Amino acid sequence: MKRSLKRTASALTHLIALLSLAMLPFQLLANQDTTMHTTVIVNFPLGADTTVEQAKALYEASVPMYKDLPGLIRKYYLFGEGGIGGGVYLWESREAAEAVYTDEWKKGLTERLGAEPTVTYFSSPVIIDNAQ
Repeated sequence: MKRSLKRTASALTHLIALLSLAMLPFQLLANQDTTMHTTVIVNFPLGADTTVEQAKALYEASVPMYKDLPGLIRKYYLFGEGGIGGGVYLWESREAAEAVYTDEWKKGLTERLGAEPTVTYFSSPVIIDNAQ
């Protein structure tokens, strides 16, 4: 009888472990925001002789345009070697992003910088935020 109980307990332990593993994807989904966020990368030439200080001043002047913008979660301004500028934007949805990156927006940026920006959209199915 003891041996039978041990086998039953062992079988139940394995069954519970298997069920826990089977439920893991559902638990992960339940603990995450199921909204598909959109990441957008915008690039534009600033000029090879542009300094990081000049880029920073240009970017700071644009902060009011993006502060509290509906749908924008986060924005990072970029400055790369060779005078490449840009931004990485995390949006609540593609629709929110597309509402900003209009032909008028591109035209205004092109007039200010002298070159047309490139805009690339990405779906962001998983986001890791180590700050939280």
